[in-house]
Amino acid sequence: MHLTLASLKLAESGGIKWPPLTDYLIGIEAKCAYLDPNANEIKEDTIKSKKSSKEKVYGIQKQVEKLLSFGFDKGAL
Repeated sequence: MHLTLASLKLAESGGIKWPPLTDYLIGIEAKCAYLDPNANEIKEDTIKSKKSSKEKVYGIQKQVEKLLSFGFDKGAL
């Protein structure tokens, strides 16, 4: 309850702009890899789901192009 009241007080005093301005938008695409649970150390051959094949790289490039086509001012992968 304290968190909610503090958030409302902050918003009412102008500390949070709501709804937020939409004159500068950033899009972010996150990709994750994971470490084999049996790995003793972090090495290239113990990281799984690296998306390093030509097909996967092409697919990621297409996702980034799509992200940028949405009209964001900046995009990050």
